[in-house]
Amino acid sequence: MRTSGILNHQRSNTLSSDPGSGPADGTAKAAQQTSNVDATMAHIEQVRLLILGMEQRLQLREDKLMKNIERAETRECEV
Repeated sequence: MRTSGILNHQRSNTLSSDPGSGPADGTAKAAQQTSNVDATMAHIEQVRLLILGMEQRLQLREDKLMKNIERAETRECEV
């Protein structure tokens, strides 16, 4: 059953922090945490760039819309 697998995984994580764990386990955990932090920071950077791109596209659309409004208003004044 999938749920029991998740529960067993969580238990194994708590059991691996025994005081009897060797220094290699600590080094591996530190490396894993560093890897996780690096992956998280890379993901945050990708999201930041995505948001910046969305803002640029939105600004371009707003500028085009303002130009169209100005054009429509000048044509309305001419008629």
